[in-house]
Amino acid sequence: MGIPLDISLLQGLSFQCRPDCGLCCYATPAVTPAERQTLVRIAPATPFLPGAGGYALVACRPQGGACHFLKDNRCRCYGARPFPCIEYPITVHVGSRAQASVCLSCPGVIFDGFDRATQSRGVSDPRGLEEELAHVRTEFEKAPIAGWIANHRRRENALIRTMEREGRWEDPEHLRQRLLDAPPFPDPDDFPVTLPPSEEEGVENLPLFFEEGIGVVALAGREEGYDALLLQESGGVRSRLGTFSPPDKRPELDGDGHRLLEGYLRLVIRRDQLIWAAYAELRNVPEATLGELAEEIVREAASQVLSRAVVRARLKGMTGDRLTREDVARGVRATDSDLLDLPTLGRVL
Repeated sequence: MGIPLDISLLQGLSFQCRPDCGLCCYATPAVTPAERQTLVRIAPATPFLPGAGGYALVACRPQGGACHFLKDNRCRCYGARPFPCIEYPITVHVGSRAQASVCLSCPGVIFDGFDRATQSRGVSDPRGLEEELAHVRTEFEKAPIAGWIANHRRRENALIRTMEREGRWEDPEHLRQRLLDAPPFPDPDDFPVTLPPSEEEGVENLPLFFEEGIGVVALAGREEGYDALLLQESGGVRSRLGTFSPPDKRPELDGDGHRLLEGYLRLVIRRDQLIWAAYAELRNVPEATLGELAEEIVREAASQVLSRAVVRARLKGMTGDRLTREDVARGVRATDSDLLDLPTLGRVL
């Protein structure tokens, strides 16, 4: 009997690719040797970087540019694109089980029904993700998932024994339920938030989002706040959209905005990546408990969502005192990729 793939986090979500976007192409996708051969036949001069485990990486253009196959916001290898591109916006985390989730930074993920998607009842099957999910299932059947899970469980059990001896252990499922019962919202002293790297540290390291009618925008940190940089697919900064100071206190939310943020935090809590990221931090913070680290990750995620929501509202010329549902959604889109990239003791398919 095969290992099951948990797709419950996809329920209630809809997806419709935005061909004018190109956000997902600002990346270096991993390719198998067979995929590499196919791509070289399409474009012999394709640059590759060394990857782990027999994989290579399709290099992106310098200074934060897009993949070499993107031209005028169209993929030149679309029919032969590698698995990381085919599965997007789905991502699969493998720890003590295999769980699929969706990257909410993708503007094609529709937030209608998102609040209900974080509940266990009354939700619909995902719409518009059928092709992506079919490819995920095919890759899932080929990968040595059972071996990965067995290895992760051994590591988890060793960590549990250590944490129990030190009195820092909390059962993950009890922890998850405790957080779901009362999702941790930011404290007043969580603001202002930690800013992203500076432009000088590498544009390729900056958080990105797609701004309607403008393009792919990076957020760089500086002493005054966030620099909003409009990127070009050939690499480098096309234009500077302004510098925006982050909020120094927790922004106010209207009712719909509060419900959306709470729904997003519940989704974050239900993702296995949260617990496995907290596991990874346990090694670096010897005095903390698993629960304290998980709560900190959730609060930091919420703080970043609200701060980036304020910045994106100011970028659009809005100066309202209270964040709306639409504002919070923009903050989620500017943050979720970062959260999915947190190092964990698990691995991504």
